[in-house]
Amino acid sequence: FLVLRWKKIVVRVDKPLWPNLTKTITVKRDLDEITRRYLVAIIRAQVTLKETYSTTPLLAPAHELSRRIKILNAYCREAMLLDHVFQHTMWDITDELIQAHTAVLKKHLQ
Repeated sequence: FLVLRWKKIVVRVDKPLWPNLTKTITVKRDLDEITRRYLVAIIRAQVTLKETYSTTPLLAPAHELSRRIKILNAYCREAMLLDHVFQHTMWDITDELIQAHTAVLKKHLQ
């Protein structure tokens, strides 16, 4: 089926080939409050990491990294108590934030 669709022999316009996450999950309606809060914290941490790695270490946002580490650490501990599915993802991102913060502090303006 995939080869036939790729060659445009079988064309189904009404349904996409792969499901789209944004069409299946609307963040405001389908997720509960805790999951939404964790997801927003994860996305903000990823944006902060991207900003940190895209700038020079001298001007990197060390204070923002520190803030995100504290927020995610609190959420990680809460997720551990609730046995939430995002707990391991949040721990991984927290570790990445800590590594970035350690690297930035060596060269950052205090």
